[in-house]
Amino acid sequence: MGDEPRLAVLILAAGESRRFGSCKLLADIDGKPMLQHSIELAQSTDAGFIRVVTGCWHQEIKQAQAAGNITATEVIYNANWRQGLGSSIAAGIAQIASRCDEALLLLADQPRVSSEDLEKLTHRPSKQKIACARYSNTLGPPAIFPAQYFPDLQKLSGDKGAKALLSASTTADCQIDIASAAFDIDRPTDLA
Repeated sequence: MGDEPRLAVLILAAGESRRFGSCKLLADIDGKPMLQHSIELAQSTDAGFIRVVTGCWHQEIKQAQAAGNITATEVIYNANWRQGLGSSIAAGIAQIASRCDEALLLLADQPRVSSEDLEKLTHRPSKQKIACARYSNTLGPPAIFPAQYFPDLQKLSGDKGAKALLSASTTADCQIDIASAAFDIDRPTDLA
């Protein structure tokens, strides 16, 4: 193994898109499905591998992959997607924990996050610490968790995600200002 930790990217794409009214992951943004933007963003990192955690729209995502509209990326189906983001993180980490040293959690509905933003996270000063985005007076994804946090991530459930872990991680060098992370797609009007 080299000096650099082995990075995995989990794209969290299991939600129902209730306020959107249909599968927002396949909504067109600049000529591509929103999920495709996330996959390409993940590919811009030096990740050893990328996984998409699906749930409500699993079949639609698989069909879009089969049709060539979305890059064929391995998916992890979260059967408990109704339990919320925490369960998707737990399901994803359970599948990849033994194969990587750190995991980058990326939300599929943050289309303005850039490869430069992710570079700030991946090239943080200490690889032993959690690194996350700071925006709109909060901490959140995209976020990178070193392997020592995987057991905590696998215990998550409900809709809170990893907020508690991020809040406990208060060291300044691991909170990166990423204003673009504040924008996410919840409703069709957000696409405009």
